[in-house]
Amino acid sequence: MKRIFILLIVVFCSFCKSEPYERVLEKSGNNKEELEKILHYYKDAEDKEKLKAAKFLIGNMEGKYWFGGEEKEKYKPLFDTIQHLWEAGKHVNFDYKKSLGKYWDSLKQAMGNPRIEYTQVFFDLHNLDADFVIDHIDQAFIARETLPWCQNLSFEDFCDYVLPYRIGTEVPENWRISLWDKWQTLRDTITEPNRMKLAKIINDHNAYKMHHMGLFWSYPFDMTASEFERVRLGSCKHSVFYTAMAMRANGLPVGVDFVPQWAGSNAGHEWNVLLLEDDTFYPFDAVNKGFALDLSFRKVAKVFRKTFIYQTPGLSWQKWQKLPPEFQDFYRIDVTHDYVRTFDVDIPLITSVDIDQPVFLATYNNQDWVPQYWGEVKGKKVFFRNMGGGIVYILQRYNNGLYEQISEPFLLDTLGNIVDLEANTQDLKDMKITRKYPLTSYMKGIMGFVIGNRIQGANKRNFSDSTTFFSINKTPEKIETKYVDDKSHYRYVRMWIPEGGRGDMSELEFYGMDEQTGDTVKLEGKVIGDPNGDISGNRFFSYPFDGDLLTYFMRPRKMEPWVGLDLGSPQRIVKVRYCPRSDTNFIEVGDTYELFYWKEKWVSMGQITASQQELYYEQVPSQGLYILRNLTKGKEERIFTYAMGEQLWW
Repeated sequence: MKRIFILLIVVFCSFCKSEPYERVLEKSGNNKEELEKILHYYKDAEDKEKLKAAKFLIGNMEGKYWFGGEEKEKYKPLFDTIQHLWEAGKHVNFDYKKSLGKYWDSLKQAMGNPRIEYTQVFFDLHNLDADFVIDHIDQAFIARETLPWCQNLSFEDFCDYVLPYRIGTEVPENWRISLWDKWQTLRDTITEPNRMKLAKIINDHNAYKMHHMGLFWSYPFDMTASEFERVRLGSCKHSVFYTAMAMRANGLPVGVDFVPQWAGSNAGHEWNVLLLEDDTFYPFDAVNKGFALDLSFRKVAKVFRKTFIYQTPGLSWQKWQKLPPEFQDFYRIDVTHDYVRTFDVDIPLITSVDIDQPVFLATYNNQDWVPQYWGEVKGKKVFFRNMGGGIVYILQRYNNGLYEQISEPFLLDTLGNIVDLEANTQDLKDMKITRKYPLTSYMKGIMGFVIGNRIQGANKRNFSDSTTFFSINKTPEKIETKYVDDKSHYRYVRMWIPEGGRGDMSELEFYGMDEQTGDTVKLEGKVIGDPNGDISGNRFFSYPFDGDLLTYFMRPRKMEPWVGLDLGSPQRIVKVRYCPRSDTNFIEVGDTYELFYWKEKWVSMGQITASQQELYYEQVPSQGLYILRNLTKGKEERIFTYAMGEQLWW
């Protein structure tokens, strides 16, 4: 990786020349003759536009590279295994997900985690041959000259979003011809210059054939198009890069946008953007049905777009070289304002920093404060540009590989106002807490799948004499209890799912009355379902009664849409407890929790073992930033503020 860093320094220092392609030729060493062949080829052909395209590609080769060698080849057996499973007709993503994960773990145990720093690096300007680049240019121009949705592109947009021969650091490959041929039939059905229509067809097809798989987050190398088609599995990044290749090969102007780090989460994301005919960009998730991108439940501090062309840094070289390596990216532009409302903010410095020392706005990823972007120090203030609003930030300074907090947290609200979140230890308030992580609209929709379900009792196995105790009429947001006012006795109880419903019930408990003590008692029985079908081997039928909130019943195909219990003898039902499929981030009885507030660090307010689905903390410092942790289980947590008796999530 040190070699890459040195090259980027050279890139930065040498971008003062007016003709970038001439600079690259001078630095290409023994490969200069190959690169000059490209220019001579188009000069001899007297094709000025292709010659201009060639100069564009050569002029931006500096800083481009791929990985190869033994370190990468060690993991080829994983690709071979996946390919053999597909060829054998196996549904790899589902049927073999666990076994592939174990195989990947065994490879890592035998050979260690993949380490890019031990991988051989090949730089484009030193290794690409003339035929490779010429083939890419000629094929790109076939699309430009024959496809109506590509013909009306400006030359600048064509160079940015169609022409480049690579997306990331994948091994060079002439993917244009294979992906052009692959989509010939469907491409011919588009009779008008409609980019959206063709892009949706390609993405929907890929969503059917290809999948995401978590184990590929541990595979650090970018895939070629043929590698991705071979395994049909990958991380979000792998699928996004493949989608960009597939669409660019078919003349669609497509880019890659990404969030290095969500605000409020410990991960980032990549997706594609399509340049539409009205010069706006349409974002969508690759290899995902629906051809859309949902950011409604995300906090966005920064969004960037990958570029093939070098971008001039916004700092002096003296300041730039002090930034952490992950922020020294010459090939991205800031497009945060395309997604969320952004603000330029000036933050007073209460701690002195050197004028060249990097200062960052950081967000909390549920484990630690992580930097989002740098600002410029001017006097006693630091200036940040184009930052996403509605987010809690903290100032950090960077020195010798370490980040240090140099402020208390503050909220940059959706109007651009800065709200101080320093905990007031002189003003103490009581606090009621109901969750440790926000209920997202996505999860609330899933929990709503139980709406319409009926809870019933009967004395005939087929429920022809059923009585409905109650119907679920609104979305449950935790474990719910419903009392039953019915003095009759029933041997059979069940949850019935109406036509069009899904079920998705995690836990379902029926309670009777202990005649001696007068207490309610949980009733046990044999799991039952469709009286005409064999449910003995279907694990989903047991899930509502296994005591595990992370498993859930789904409506079975070609079977009666219900699940229940045979209690063995008629019982009076006095109450029912149920919980839909959920993230289990509500308060669980019996779990132990700990509340913290921030005052230069996280300060504990003590541990509580929940006796109900709410926690009560007394005399908590007010106006601060808080986090609740479940010490018993679970990983998801989110910082929050507290106002008017409510948790406000950030």
